[in-house]
Amino acid sequence: MEEIVRVLRQTHPDKVTPFMSGTGIGVILSHLNCTYIRPVLYPDSLLTSLKVTLVGKDRLAISHTMYSTAQSAVVAVGAGEFVSYDYAGSSRCPIPDWLLEAMEALEAERGNAPLEKSDDMGDFPSKRARL
Repeated sequence: MEEIVRVLRQTHPDKVTPFMSGTGIGVILSHLNCTYIRPVLYPDSLLTSLKVTLVGKDRLAISHTMYSTAQSAVVAVGAGEFVSYDYAGSSRCPIPDWLLEAMEALEAERGNAPLEKSDDMGDFPSKRARL
């Protein structure tokens, strides 16, 4: 989320405070699963990554990975979904163009392909498990 906020500050600075404070349109984690592969013992540092795997009209499917620096190995993987939410209206809403633009700018900055998009909500169950 930190990276999206950084890009929003550059592309749509007026949207940052409402997005982060729950007074405008933001995203809510609707579900998350995690498969633990290896135990992690203290002391250790974990590197985490999150990737948007599919963008729908009102939701984002994600995958995530946790990497142990002590073990030099992936210790957990998972998938989840964020839903676009209008806090003022207390309801789900379409992902606003300004947020999609910020996400696309971040992917371009990283040299990644454009985000995969689908208006068919039926795609999400099969895509959730894709890591």
